[in-house]
Amino acid sequence: MYAAYITANVYCLEFWKLTASKVRLRAANLALINMMPLFLGPHLSFLADLFGVSLRMFRPVHRLVGITSFALVLLHALLVIVHGTGAFPLSVPENLYALIGGSALSILIRLSIPVIRKPSYELFLRIHQGLAVLLYVYIFAGMVAALLVFQYGSVVFRNKAWGRGLPRAYITSFNGTVRIRIAVPRPVEIKAGQYINVWMPSVSWHIFQSHPFVVTNWVEGKQVTLELFIQPRRGLTQRLFSQGTLNPRSSIPRLALFSGPHGISIPVVEYETVLIVATGFGIAAQLPYLRQLIHGYQTCKAHIGVATESLLNDALDEDTLDDSYILCVSIYVESDGVSKVPFGQRATIFPDKADIEGILQDEVSGKYIQRLQIASEEKSKYLEMARLEITFELLFVYI
Repeated sequence: MYAAYITANVYCLEFWKLTASKVRLRAANLALINMMPLFLGPHLSFLADLFGVSLRMFRPVHRLVGITSFALVLLHALLVIVHGTGAFPLSVPENLYALIGGSALSILIRLSIPVIRKPSYELFLRIHQGLAVLLYVYIFAGMVAALLVFQYGSVVFRNKAWGRGLPRAYITSFNGTVRIRIAVPRPVEIKAGQYINVWMPSVSWHIFQSHPFVVTNWVEGKQVTLELFIQPRRGLTQRLFSQGTLNPRSSIPRLALFSGPHGISIPVVEYETVLIVATGFGIAAQLPYLRQLIHGYQTCKAHIGVATESLLNDALDEDTLDDSYILCVSIYVESDGVSKVPFGQRATIFPDKADIEGILQDEVSGKYIQRLQIASEEKSKYLEMARLEITFELLFVYI
């Protein structure tokens, strides 16, 4: 078991194929991961009970993990000395914390030598525990300081460019919805499905109040305008609605700082068939995926059930690229007295709720999409991402 543990750590370092700088960072991360079990309890007895083993069995494990962590920290320090920039100012908080934490770990390991430990075991134990607490505090402080510097630095970088002002937001409200267009000073790449945290001090009564919103526009590469489509509820979103204007040209620019983009993007272009399921204002969050599909699938057809007026019209306009027309829009209306009505060649209104299971089976069988014949005959991949179930009063399509 011990050999497997050491082998796993050596394998994770991958020093035989990574550069020295990457091995240095990986050694530091592995050291932190290895030390986590050491701080799960104030005494070894608690940890032995936690892992369901005897104290006699847990002691050598504790010793091995501690020595391995020290070896990884030592490797990290050596690589910093040999391949570092040379400067290591202690005025930088994370450098100071790293030095204190590393020194505490070094002293802790040396005191664990049997010759030093045996004369006064109780004294050794208390010093050992005290150094462990010191190590924990300064490792945590160093990590927090480094993370704060990185996170606040990225926020400043996103919101300020040399010779340009801060981001400005233009708020419009119509039909019970809010649409915000944020002009950013530095181009930013937003992947489909990602969101930003927005802080608008002139709107929110709380100086530190921010709110996450999904970016509803998407372009290939970087963009200088971020669009948000918001459902007003209460608090910040309700205040945004009350301060919006009907005419975008008369909208007053407001300071709007943001962080991000955050979140992950589903790689829809890797799939042959994409089925979108969303309801209400969740439809707006899927529009970037539609644009990505339009740009990524110019040679195939797609049947996607969606609806929202102006935002969808933008996607339909893009669907005319190279005369591809890959979008087919289905609108499901729950209101009474509605029958099946086609609008043009790409949109149809259907009465009642959408039969999600039936629609899924139709998509899988290829009823709406003539699936591509791939020479390698690889199995088609299907991603059930979203499909829309909407009400006529809230969302509709203008063709």
